[in-house]
Amino acid sequence: MTDEMETLIEHLIFTADTINNPRRSRDWNEGEIQFLRESMGYLTEAEIAAILGRSTDGVHLKRERLGIPATSKTPGWLTAEQAKMKLGMKDSRPIRSWVKRGFVKGHILGGPRQICMVHEISFRRFIINPMNWPWFERERARDPHLRKLLERQARRWGDEWLTSKQAIEICGLDVRQINSYMRLGRLTAVHVVNKDGRENEQPRWAFFFVLRSEIEAMKIYKRGEALSTSTPAALAWIRKVLDMGWSLSAIGRSMKRDPQTVANWCKKQGW
Repeated sequence: MTDEMETLIEHLIFTADTINNPRRSRDWNEGEIQFLRESMGYLTEAEIAAILGRSTDGVHLKRERLGIPATSKTPGWLTAEQAKMKLGMKDSRPIRSWVKRGFVKGHILGGPRQICMVHEISFRRFIINPMNWPWFERERARDPHLRKLLERQARRWGDEWLTSKQAIEICGLDVRQINSYMRLGRLTAVHVVNKDGRENEQPRWAFFFVLRSEIEAMKIYKRGEALSTSTPAALAWIRKVLDMGWSLSAIGRSMKRDPQTVANWCKKQGW
């Protein structure tokens, strides 16, 4: 067989392969390679292949030849399972819910496994912020570095989140009164809905958390106690606005007190 004949046969085979497998024959250009490098933390190989018009196997082989880590092993990113292990959780659903709620930067990969990817720095910032501690049990953290950061932040913060039930045990009020203080803005509160990450149309359960420092620092008026706690300034204000024609409801709103409390103060003064 002559060289010309061999060349012709090779050409015919290449042409047939190009017609039958158009994705396989194209060389990778710099733009495609750059896209592959930048997308491996966000997209699956199948999704990248669909965008580039290539086969999934072709993308997989090119990624391995270039030494690009797989999506679940991309530096700077964690899977929800890896994040779960760092916090000592039994389930990764809470972390998936943080991504979906926008608490933590991340995304759900396509494909049958639906892997949840979490941005490591965003995850760490969320965990270290005391305002987010009602969403997980920080004492269970297993990762040594993360645990050290949490302990240091707890000492620096010097406060504690309490459930409404725990707050009631300290101040002696009922749930309705605690909720009233939260609505009035006198207590900083975090509303935790479906902490376990389960997705339901209706909240499976929800808790309000309040700060211990605010519960202990604020003056709590228990039933029947308000009569003896009116101050001269408060009485002077009530006398002034009564003369101006204010109603007991309006006075109560201005003082953040129940109208009946204001009425009892007035009655005690003989007004």
